[in-house]
Amino acid sequence: MDEQIGRILTALEAAGHARRTLIVYAADNGLALGIVYPKIGHAQLFDLQNDPHEITNLVDHSKHSVQVARLRLLMRQWQARVGDALEIPDSHKQPDPIDLTGRPRVPDQWQPEWIVKKYFDL
Repeated sequence: MDEQIGRILTALEAAGHARRTLIVYAADNGLALGIVYPKIGHAQLFDLQNDPHEITNLVDHSKHSVQVARLRLLMRQWQARVGDALEIPDSHKQPDPIDLTGRPRVPDQWQPEWIVKKYFDL
């Protein structure tokens, strides 16, 4: 995704519009809100320099507790500014494991065609 945003920024710069354009990026992470999935109480924190594939969730590591608290506070401050009343839980809950063994992968209706072709056997 970063590569695609880079392409947009490059095109805006080349067209002379970069200085007067606001870029708003919203990912398709469903319930995700910053580092927290509020409706299920699941939080995530990754070290993208050392773990670019987001394999190790650091949210429960005591070494990062200050950073997690700071990010939650920043999110709550942002919510207050924009009038977002969705509660961000202070605790973290691991989602229940789901076994997809033998189940077909089916794209949702919002998947772009190139994603469907690349990742789904249809």
